[in-house]
Amino acid sequence: MSLRYIAIVVASTLLVSSHSLAQESTDIEPFSDDPIIIHIDISDGQSITDDVMVTGFLENEETPIAVWWEISDSHGIRSTGTLTSSIDISSGDFERPRWTFQFTVHSEYVIPCSCNMILFAQEESKEPVSLMRSIFFGLESDYLPPTIYPLRDVSDDWHSNAITISGKSLTIDGSTPDIRAIIENSDDVRCNSDIQQSYTQSSIVEPGSIVWNEDDFSFIVDVSGKDDGWYDITVFSESQESSDFAFYCISTRVDNNPPSPMINGPISSMEGTGSLALDGSETSDDYWGISGITYIWSVKEISASGVIPVDTTTGQSTRQIYLNLSSSGLFNVTLTAVDMAGNSASTSMTVEILNMLPEARFLMDGVEVNDGDQFVVSRDKSIVVDASSSSDTENDIGSLRYIWRIDNVPTYEGEQREFDWPDLDSGGFYLTLEVIDDDYESSILTIRVRDSDGGVSIPSSLVVLIGSIAFLSYALYNRRKEIDHDADIPKWV
Repeated sequence: MSLRYIAIVVASTLLVSSHSLAQESTDIEPFSDDPIIIHIDISDGQSITDDVMVTGFLENEETPIAVWWEISDSHGIRSTGTLTSSIDISSGDFERPRWTFQFTVHSEYVIPCSCNMILFAQEESKEPVSLMRSIFFGLESDYLPPTIYPLRDVSDDWHSNAITISGKSLTIDGSTPDIRAIIENSDDVRCNSDIQQSYTQSSIVEPGSIVWNEDDFSFIVDVSGKDDGWYDITVFSESQESSDFAFYCISTRVDNNPPSPMINGPISSMEGTGSLALDGSETSDDYWGISGITYIWSVKEISASGVIPVDTTTGQSTRQIYLNLSSSGLFNVTLTAVDMAGNSASTSMTVEILNMLPEARFLMDGVEVNDGDQFVVSRDKSIVVDASSSSDTENDIGSLRYIWRIDNVPTYEGEQREFDWPDLDSGGFYLTLEVIDDDYESSILTIRVRDSDGGVSIPSSLVVLIGSIAFLSYALYNRRKEIDHDADIPKWV
């Protein structure tokens, strides 16, 4: 087989494969994560006097795992049903797959009722979505109250100073209903108050303070003067045509007071390795405890040039913060505690990490020396000094300065040096090492270096002591001679 033929076969195979891959890629439906869309063939405010068949459809990429409906009024569910097994896929040119459904509401279970019809649909691993219609079930002679339905569930919310209440309410004649409201301390069983008594004690919400958007309404309840705790808020809707009212009740938390932050820990520590723990675990809210508190830690270094941010940590489980001990300095640590309602309070403390002094050490011609030692060496020989055994904390060790002094005169700088005998007439000199860290703090080590060819060396302190003894002896001798001379002089009687 010729090479040309092989090349033609390979090229053709690659072309067919690439075409197949391209075709397969165009056949793959793009993934969409849009929520389920629900449509019901019934309108808001519709009046129904008999059984009614409700139809509609769902739009979603996947078959919903659960579909159900319920009809309820202020007192609870009046009728309900499950549609999961009865929905049918629709054929047609739709942007998303459709499933149709239908169910019948039997009037004997609901009449009379100012009801909310709600259809629910859920896909896997997601919360259910719903669609609601306000429907009036009753005879023409029935004077039905308005419908009412909460548009936002605030039962899991926390509130400070004010609560926004929103809902939906329709009247059978299309007029705007009156809205009333009352807020009461909640019992252990939420929304368990006497509804008739709550209605009597409720106040009409001023029409000017209600925002209406068609049938949807919202208004603000002032809770700034309330103690922290659980509260029941009952909202009523009534119209002039009916002597009855509709209502709903929600329980929610009121939290008007900030938590009390507290920091426990030492106010100072020595520079070194490891960390210094500061603890905010005793931070608490007088009523709500530690549930839901967010801890915001801020660490700033206070320096001569100003305040420098060092670290910020935030979290509901971040009850401790750790200061690195490798760096000395003065630090301002602030803990801000924020509760679920957004109330916050802060406390601060100043922590000082004290600088650890370096320790000066060196080798003289390979021999370790200590402060005050005497080292004998020939003046004809070079001297090698090595200060690499000096120590300090991890953050300072790399920035140490090494200053060498001869008879207290700075002469050399560096960790290791080799130098000749200084140009001095004496038989020795004092060699000093000063080790300085980046905080300009230092330690000093001094030894006496003596010429090995200069005979016996007497320490200067001993020379001073001998001189002092000789001077004292000479003074005593002269004093005695003066006394003896005075004794030989004749005295006149």
